[in-house]
Amino acid sequence: MPLTSEQIEAIAAEPASEGVRKLAERYGTNRETVRKIRGGWRPTVGTTPNEGPSWQPQWQRKQARSLRKIAAGELASKTKRELTEERAERERLLEQETLKQQAAALEALTEGGFVAFVGRLGVRLSPAQRVLCAVCFDGEQPGDMSESDRELFVEIFGPLDEIPEQWRKWLVWTIGGRAGKSYLLTLALLWKGLTADLSGLAAGESASGLIVCPRIELARHALAFAIGACEAHDALRPLIKRPVRSDALTLKRPDGQLITIECLPATRGGGAVRGRTMFGAVLDEVAFFTDDAYVVNDRDIYEAAAPRVTVPGGFVAISSTPWAQLGLLYERHQLNWGHPVAAIAAHVSTSLMRANDPIVLATIKAARLENPKNAQREYDAEFSAASSGLYFPPEQVAAVIAVGKPVLPRQRDSRVLIIADASFSLESDDRFGWAVISSLASEYRPDMPERREQRIACVHECSAWEVDRDPREMAKRLRDEVCDRYNERHVLIDQYSDRAFVQLCADVGVIAEVVQWHGGEGEDSKSERYRRVRTAMLARCLLLCDNPQLRGDLASCRSTLLPGGGERIYVQRTRRGHGDVLSAVVLGVSEAILSPGRLLPEESPEDAAARVERESRERHRRQAEKRARGNRGGRAWG
Repeated sequence: MPLTSEQIEAIAAEPASEGVRKLAERYGTNRETVRKIRGGWRPTVGTTPNEGPSWQPQWQRKQARSLRKIAAGELASKTKRELTEERAERERLLEQETLKQQAAALEALTEGGFVAFVGRLGVRLSPAQRVLCAVCFDGEQPGDMSESDRELFVEIFGPLDEIPEQWRKWLVWTIGGRAGKSYLLTLALLWKGLTADLSGLAAGESASGLIVCPRIELARHALAFAIGACEAHDALRPLIKRPVRSDALTLKRPDGQLITIECLPATRGGGAVRGRTMFGAVLDEVAFFTDDAYVVNDRDIYEAAAPRVTVPGGFVAISSTPWAQLGLLYERHQLNWGHPVAAIAAHVSTSLMRANDPIVLATIKAARLENPKNAQREYDAEFSAASSGLYFPPEQVAAVIAVGKPVLPRQRDSRVLIIADASFSLESDDRFGWAVISSLASEYRPDMPERREQRIACVHECSAWEVDRDPREMAKRLRDEVCDRYNERHVLIDQYSDRAFVQLCADVGVIAEVVQWHGGEGEDSKSERYRRVRTAMLARCLLLCDNPQLRGDLASCRSTLLPGGGERIYVQRTRRGHGDVLSAVVLGVSEAILSPGRLLPEESPEDAAARVERESRERHRRQAEKRARGNRGGRAWG
């Protein structure tokens, strides 16, 4: 009989003194088998010890054991891979189930159209808002409405029997302020992005919805409506791609498509809106679109955005509180309201849109009492007339002119500003305008500006000389005929004067300081300085000498409302020049208002010495503090 494995290990464990013969007899085998067992040999698996070729030495057994371990390791690795694949499969199935649930929740949220969508978001629409949205976004026709909704439809869209389907993509909303138009259009972008057919997009391409406003802050305010709606609803919150930026909201729909709602400012040429495939574009407050240079650019942005809304069912909306009877909004409103030929035009007052809000209605009532004309534009959504008018009303001009006094006397010890509107062309009608201006209030205290008395700017004298000599001689004439009479060699000029004129003035002993005023809007703009002069005139804080050239320039000054919400102020050209005297007066009076410290009363020698001493002590104190901070090490911030 063959030896068992226990017998083989017993023979190998016998003491070396035991003879091979005795072991062979004890275990019933031959001596050769015992020698191999004692030498470390073992039979292979499945063979008997008496089968000579099936024996393995010890090194072969170790090698076989190592191979079995390697095989066991490969088997274990294969099992881990299988487990990983199984885990990935489970996660894929779970993701599919989650996407199915998200798709079902999104379908339940968006089914029934936009009006139903905003209702499920918790938005309570007024009757006018509901009719507006049902027509513009849900495709409702007036024939399908109730009698009350039909009346609202006529008031909003005009006497129409049917809305042409081919114009539903183009929306023109002329709506009063605080009526909720930005909120509704932003939610419409969100709804359209969630429901639009995006199967035509290329792999990896996302669709965009744009909110364009005059300033980026306004666009971000509108985008916040969409972000808040998504964060607040359980069906939309899981779709948000985080982190959420202040100027963009990205959602991943259950079908894997990415949509992004972005906010952008109105830029020159509409460059910011290009390079996108869009499902919607909202040009909000389009009546006030201007670029950084205050150039009206509503049409540029519209023409850049409209061709890029290529997603089926997408829309392009221009909306605004109206301004002047100019610009894209006014033109498209006039073309389409009541008879759509290129768009659906809506015209709604704030009181109709917010009929269920007593606070807004009370605000409108108060605005009508305070400023009826502004309330008519702001809340009734009526366009202002764009015709040109006199900028300085004649009755106000007559109230501030000292009739019969071409030169007003100078107050004793007062200082004056001498302003020059320099011109050097011998061929044009432009003249060399100048003015002498002071402030009649001498109690001004720079350390307590809030307690100063009311200051009255006084135009003592002004004129416009014909340019009949070279610039150096004109500078000498200004010095001799004006500066010396008023004992003032400091002259203000605008930046349009030739810079060489500054050096020419210095050559003849006159210090010329350039004062910046530019086009557009802003604190130092030309239009703002004109407005300050007009305000001073209305408040009776201005006194003018009786000069026929100044009277003529004031009567020739016109203003025109611009479609971007600004105002263009200009002086008509006459044979007397091109508003040269008025330019000098406006620059000087506005500078006296903006920088009254220029007109401080002259100091006595004792006061001047005391002021110099105070300034010296203050300067030494600041230097000592700076050295102390340096000795302590580090840098002092603040």
